[in-house]
Amino acid sequence: MALEVEEWDITRQSSQDLSQPTLQEELLRNIRQGNFNAVFVSPPCNTWSRAPHSNEWGPRPIRNRQWPWGFPWLSNRHRELADLGNALVQLCFKIFELVANDSSLAHVLLVFEHPEDLGMGYNQRHQPVYPASVWQLEVSQRLHATPPFFGVAFFQCQFQVDRSKPTRLLTNVSQLRQLGYVGPPIFNQEDVYQGPLPSQCSHGGHPPLIKTSPDETGFRTTGTGVYPHLMEVAIAEAMVAAFLTPSSHPSEGLHNSKTESERQVDGNQGMGDVKTGSSVNKDSNEIHRAPAQGSLKRKEAGPAQPKLSQKRGNVRSPLKAVYKGKVRSLNDGLGLCSMGRLAPAARKGCKEEVAVELRKVVDRVFSEWWEAMGKKAQLKLLSTLLCGKCKTSPFDEVTGKMEAELLKVLNRFGFHRARCPQDRNTPVKVRLLQSLAAALGDADHEYLEELINIGSSVGSEWGNTSYTSSV
Repeated sequence: MALEVEEWDITRQSSQDLSQPTLQEELLRNIRQGNFNAVFVSPPCNTWSRAPHSNEWGPRPIRNRQWPWGFPWLSNRHRELADLGNALVQLCFKIFELVANDSSLAHVLLVFEHPEDLGMGYNQRHQPVYPASVWQLEVSQRLHATPPFFGVAFFQCQFQVDRSKPTRLLTNVSQLRQLGYVGPPIFNQEDVYQGPLPSQCSHGGHPPLIKTSPDETGFRTTGTGVYPHLMEVAIAEAMVAAFLTPSSHPSEGLHNSKTESERQVDGNQGMGDVKTGSSVNKDSNEIHRAPAQGSLKRKEAGPAQPKLSQKRGNVRSPLKAVYKGKVRSLNDGLGLCSMGRLAPAARKGCKEEVAVELRKVVDRVFSEWWEAMGKKAQLKLLSTLLCGKCKTSPFDEVTGKMEAELLKVLNRFGFHRARCPQDRNTPVKVRLLQSLAAALGDADHEYLEELINIGSSVGSEWGNTSYTSSV
């Protein structure tokens, strides 16, 4: 797959200064005309940073929660800095609102990255401070409450860097839910951060990103604006997956995420001794929570969201796999909506009569084949598999019989269609997969149905052709 990318950044050349109205209009016009399939925005966070609020040695803060667009008493130089930060953030939200309000642009993937809003903090005199955040703006809160947009927060240290740096994405790319904790920032009555991030990362904390002495030269935040490489890879892979998965189209609802109860469980891990009523410790990236009682969102979350059972596909948490100390969501190769990713008790579609019959067929055919093999042949097969000495699949015989028996059940319940003459004889049997997915209530059966009816453009030694697979 070939991607054509345009990067607009004043650090590359002065002609790409997106604070200029003429250049902004050019970019918006390109988006309006459908020239982009995806837009990633990451405006500078220097004037929106918490760090200036945390120490007395500069730079001075130029905005806070009460004055998010800049203090009215700013000098000319600081006013210019505030206006520059304002213009770039406003442009990002213009892009989002343009896509949100134009149905012809519903296919456009959007990602907005900026530091998480951690609410009230304390400076070095232990005085409360209230830094500004783009996520406090009314337009941001409105978008967070407007499907298919959602927010996901995470610690950057999960990408193998020695800083937690809490980060938030506002996006309509459902695959990005897997990066962290989904939901808008939540605070209690005193503006103390309540989530969705837990109180600290799973590593137990990292060196603070603020000065601890006036003798320090430079700023500890220097260089942290560059994304960790693995974070770039994770975002890129999610966006490519969204392109390649029609069922994850932004306009088609929400996919798997951590539930509120799971976030609470995760949030209780590694919190240690948390002092009641404490808050974010300056800009150290360590989040201390007050008791959860009385917690609230800064604004109403918008229209009531559908219950899990009303959402399309699998939105419950999948089984977890632990490999080399890392916890990952289970993927069984059949997509994010696959019932196989869930614990058996949560596989709702698998409790229907057709699913029960299909399971009986698999159990019976495999058991008959295994028993007929005999003890000696069983041991030989297992030892060959364990030693990695199998040169061909030992299951060809049983899979052929199992396929025939599964087709009988699918035909009996009206889920199977005969193969077509134009189907190619390929290893991937799309019609069978589609029938099984439909029978088991897997939302991916709609995508497979589309693949069967329209075909897939494939470049290979056969040339570019559209075809579907055989039964």
